[in-house]
Amino acid sequence: MNKNLLSILILSTAFLSTQANAVEYIENGVGVVEINGRVIASPKCELQAIAPIQLPNIQINDFTNTNLANIEEGQINIHFENCTNELENIKLRIQNQGKSTLENKVVENNPSNVSIAILNTDKAILDLSQENPAAFKTNINQHNDSASYTFFANYKKPDQEEATAGQIKASLNFDVIYSDVADVADVADVADVADDKNG
Repeated sequence: MNKNLLSILILSTAFLSTQANAVEYIENGVGVVEINGRVIASPKCELQAIAPIQLPNIQINDFTNTNLANIEEGQINIHFENCTNELENIKLRIQNQGKSTLENKVVENNPSNVSIAILNTDKAILDLSQENPAAFKTNINQHNDSASYTFFANYKKPDQEEATAGQIKASLNFDVIYSDVADVADVADVADVADDKNG
């Protein structure tokens, strides 16, 4: 029994001796890794102030067979300046209005049932009720870092109805999509927007 006790004492001493040899220490400040970066502003252009459109007064019976008013359309000029160098083109997407034309927002003071149609440069009516609205692309003029769009506005009476007299007020909302790719597919034809190279 004394031999067993002696053996246990020797094993215990050896185990404690092994534990005592496992030394861990810290040497501070040995290595440094330098990490650099930069947060930059998103590439974009500066949208210039858009002048409000004042259409002329029109009589209730002065509409064409396309239901558009027999007037000279109001011209909408959308112009961007100071585009950052990384950008190649801009896509302008008119938001889905729920209807093909802009609804009259006047609800009091004798509103008219006439709405506002938006036309492209070919004077074709744009359908503003598309679930996935088309995006009109124009390339950025690299000489002066600008881009421009032109649309037109006109009165449009309801189909199969006579126009009613009253006030009309509407607003056109659009999104702007910037791209640094020279040629972007799945956008509306450039003929539908103003030629930016004329500027």
